[in-house]
Amino acid sequence: MIRLASWAETSDAHHISSPDPEGLAVEAAIRRALAMAGADTVDYVNAHGTGTPANDAMEAAVYARCFPGVPVSSTKPVTGHTLGAAGALEAAVAVEVLRRGLAPANLSDLPADPAYAAAGLRIVEGAPLPGDYHRVLSASFAFGGSNAVLILEKTS
Repeated sequence: MIRLASWAETSDAHHISSPDPEGLAVEAAIRRALAMAGADTVDYVNAHGTGTPANDAMEAAVYARCFPGVPVSSTKPVTGHTLGAAGALEAAVAVEVLRRGLAPANLSDLPADPAYAAAGLRIVEGAPLPGDYHRVLSASFAFGGSNAVLILEKTS
């Protein structure tokens, strides 16, 4: 069985379309969700991953602080940015990671954003990454600085 273990939301109101470069409100949402779940980390991060330099740099820095060594990828290169539906679609991907034991690869014909490499993140590239995933984080960020994260868990 898969359950929604926790969630958190913050708003930084930094800019209408650019995130706070330090990602402090995003990090606060992640840490609140981890606390609600009674967890220190997750097994996989489904990044919001818009592919914009400002968002990618912010996300890379936050994930490096919160989840060193944890596999990270974004499905937006495959699905596109579905705007208001992005959070629901990414939550569905997180459920499938738990169900199938496969983290999706970051598929793109473009080179990986250097911000992710500079942060030392473990980006899933090339092919899906098999694993024993029990807890995953799905991150969604919206215009105006609205930040939401979900943690989903496999319970059986």
